[in-house]
Amino acid sequence: MIKSILFDLDGTLVDSAEDILYAINFALANYNLKAISYDQCKAYLGDGIEDLLRRAIANTIDEPIDAQLLSNVMANYKETYANHLADRTHLYPGVQETLDKLQGYELAVISNKSHRFCVNILGKLGVSNYFRFIIGGDSLPFRKPDPGQIVYVRQQLNLRSSEILLVGDSENDILAGHAGGVPVVAVKYGYRNSEVLSRYQPEYMIDCFPELLKILA
Repeated sequence: MIKSILFDLDGTLVDSAEDILYAINFALANYNLKAISYDQCKAYLGDGIEDLLRRAIANTIDEPIDAQLLSNVMANYKETYANHLADRTHLYPGVQETLDKLQGYELAVISNKSHRFCVNILGKLGVSNYFRFIIGGDSLPFRKPDPGQIVYVRQQLNLRSSEILLVGDSENDILAGHAGGVPVVAVKYGYRNSEVLSRYQPEYMIDCFPELLKILA
């Protein structure tokens, strides 16, 4: 019986790609680097800020990328994104209404995004109060696909892995869930192609967020 549900953030609860893209391209332009496209941005998401920006810079400069350049672009990105993280970012359809119906469960967000950005976005969108834990990629010594975030929540709630469900939109979510021994719901509307997700064999796949209720019924 499921007692806790863990959610990825970007591509699962919120569509944040446009604000991320704006901040990336603003930072790249400041260092005379080529802009990336919306589709490239979505493809680069999922592994945290450093990997995201490394991939964006590699669109102009071949590896290895100078560490100081990466650090400078990252600082510029963070400053820009902090001021624009909810300009266009929005909840996916049915998210808030579904969260309302899940209040009998212990809910948490586990993301590879910086903790402060997770907290600020959820706060600006008016849903932070739904979650017992909000865990970012810098909250603990590990991030997805490592199952450490899942293990932390499980230990805090004193639950078995079989009592936890993970909902996400990427291969990292599925890999982390399986490594942590928890069933995974992959959402098809996020930043990854559903055919790619199916190769990682999540236990469930849903077309829209409210379909989660059918799985829990």
